[in-house]
Amino acid sequence: MKFNHADPQAGGWTVAFNLAPLCTPDHHRKHLGPWLPTIHTDRTITWHNPTTGEEIITYPR
Repeated sequence: MKFNHADPQAGGWTVAFNLAPLCTPDHHRKHLGPWLPTIHTDRTITWHNPTTGEEIITYPR
């Protein structure tokens, strides 16, 4: 969730369990597109597009 400066209590905080280094395409997917990330304990990320139903899984290197 993107941090909302107008309503900080709404969420989007930077917290250790929600951090992941992203490559440029993943960074753009998170901030520019309708993609919602789910970070798993093995550091894989499942990206879900609620508009199309598409899912992408990315793997750490």
